[in-house]
Amino acid sequence: MGWRRRIFWYWLLFSGLSLGGYARAAEDPRALYEDGLRALEGQHLAQAEQAFERCLELDSTFYEAYISLARLQLSKNSLGRADSLLAQAMRQQPGRIEAPFEYSKSLSRQGRLEEAYAQLSKVVELDPRTGAAYMGMGYLRMEPNQMLDLQEAAAMFARAQALEPDNLEAVFALSNVRLRQGDQQAAIAAFQDIVAQKPEHFFARYQLGMAFYLKGAYPAA
Repeated sequence: MGWRRRIFWYWLLFSGLSLGGYARAAEDPRALYEDGLRALEGQHLAQAEQAFERCLELDSTFYEAYISLARLQLSKNSLGRADSLLAQAMRQQPGRIEAPFEYSKSLSRQGRLEEAYAQLSKVVELDPRTGAAYMGMGYLRMEPNQMLDLQEAAAMFARAQALEPDNLEAVFALSNVRLRQGDQQAAIAAFQDIVAQKPEHFFARYQLGMAFYLKGAYPAA
């Protein structure tokens, strides 16, 4: 026996593994999923995708693998593949919110806004504390044409802010709604609050200037 093979067998002996055990460890769905997450963190997307795909080959009920793989497909704009994965995930565990939330993103990109809204409504039915879902619904209600409803948009952003008081995005979005509703004073107060908390917030400063302009306070604008 050559010295390299001898060292390898010694390693197997002292690590407590057999060749069969090593192979099983390499094909463990949970271990593969963790490998995929680490690959994602390192921006090795192809490796992550391969790990998640293999994970689902070994365990077709692995909900988290469906979600992670679907998110990868969304990042690649492979919307059809993402939709298929998310549909399977929703069939697996209809009481969880991750799949309908991600599905709403895909539908929105496809211009299927009412369907996207319906998926977000499902999310808040399952978990009324999901601030991100209220944010998504608010943004959809700011879309022109059939989706536009500024009153509901304001309610959605206000709900998100109530759930997450430090969420400046919710404050900013609600302030934009107030501006579009013609309530410049409320918008000015909110934008000023954002700027006080985050002086480098470019868009809040810009919208604050616009609110002053629309109010006729040109020097302040």
